[in-house]
Amino acid sequence: MKTPIPFGTGGILYLTDTPPEQGAFTLVPGFQRWGETWLKQLPPGADPRRQDLYALEPRPIGGRAGDLIIWHQALPHGASPNRGAHPRMVQYVNMFPARCQEHEEWI
Repeated sequence: MKTPIPFGTGGILYLTDTPPEQGAFTLVPGFQRWGETWLKQLPPGADPRRQDLYALEPRPIGGRAGDLIIWHQALPHGASPNRGAHPRMVQYVNMFPARCQEHEEWI
């Protein structure tokens, strides 16, 4: 496993009010503080992208129309099922430095 994970960001722009149960964005809070230790504790050959991230207690994050959330790409994140009464309307964005060095493992 190659660390550090190269710098890049992801973002989500909420186009409508979106409560957490609509599942547009879910993250593992605090991972930036203990994630490297977690990676080192995985069994040899384990793919970190294929681990049970629900065991890491992810949290859905709601937002109001116009809110923009930006996060480091190393933060485990994703969408979750929409359990709300309305469709979610968001725009996802990715931002990277012009000269971004990538490790083959993270492509």
